[in-house]
Amino acid sequence: MKLKIAVVAMLTLASGAEAASFRFAYQLATGTISGRFSGSLQADGNTVFLDSFGYARFNGVEGVALPLLTTASGIYGEYRQPRASFNGSGLDFAACSDENCADGVLFDPDVIDTAPIVSLGATYGDTREYSAPGQWSLTAVPEPGSWLLMLAGFGIVGWLARRRSASVTA
Repeated sequence: MKLKIAVVAMLTLASGAEAASFRFAYQLATGTISGRFSGSLQADGNTVFLDSFGYARFNGVEGVALPLLTTASGIYGEYRQPRASFNGSGLDFAACSDENCADGVLFDPDVIDTAPIVSLGATYGDTREYSAPGQWSLTAVPEPGSWLLMLAGFGIVGWLARRRSASVTA
């Protein structure tokens, strides 16, 4: 019984810990853009509101720093919250090297064109094409605290199981 209570308690604690870092990859006709950003997972379990952009690589080569995070609508004066999703629909963010977005990575659902596009600056392959959700992948990167909580949970469950088996044999 104590083992069941410990497992339920650890699962309850672990479910409250949400990862704030995410890795993404998008397969273009000319190569793969990949990188990392941080954000907050929304209640729908699919949408991530982006807070900051870590880095981007094109075909494994890291490009210029992209400190400015906005959207295509933000470039044109209308602010929307930068966002990504696990299923690849509604990708809407621009990670730029400067205010003019001279270089960077842009996913736009509807501002620049009437269809979703992905556009990469010179450092990232200098390409623009229509985007497709099937080409996108997003994974959550657990925070160090989540790893510690998980390891502690496994340790407690193992300790309780060992203690229980020792009391059965005694």
